[in-house]
Amino acid sequence: VQRGIVAAPAIKTAIMRQNQERGAFLFAAEAGSWKVAEGENDRIRKIGVPTDGWSIFFDGISRHGDGELRRFSRSMLGKGVKLKALTAHMKSLKLDPLQARLLKYLEKPRKPDQLERALKNRRAVRAFLRALSLLGGLELMPVAKAIAIPKATLLKGADLPSLPQAQATPE
Repeated sequence: VQRGIVAAPAIKTAIMRQNQERGAFLFAAEAGSWKVAEGENDRIRKIGVPTDGWSIFFDGISRHGDGELRRFSRSMLGKGVKLKALTAHMKSLKLDPLQARLLKYLEKPRKPDQLERALKNRRAVRAFLRALSLLGGLELMPVAKAIAIPKATLLKGADLPSLPQAQATPE
């Protein structure tokens, strides 16, 4: 940094990424919860680079949690999901466009399978929902309370548009 070869923010980003990589292989998130106390990172900032638990949970689950995602998905059958109140911590997260869109959808109760179809990325949606559940940010409710996402709703046989009948032509 002093020689001007690397910028200080780039070093912090690299250290955070390294922490994420290390953390992703060291945890199994089958149970438990994670809380961040307001101001907790102030203590850490003086001696190191604070790395958000969200990035470790989301990245670790999405890359290494196949069995966990399957079990979590089964536990979501027949349920609706909604985001609990956005905390200051959640607002400060650096979310990619898919995650930001998913948060927007979760302002209302939704069916998990419709979220998967709306965003066209089952694994990322499941990992996001699982990470939110571990962080205590996901509210479960009966599926009847979930608001449909019109473009992501599966059509039933009776709802399908009728196709024109093929005309028999003599040969």
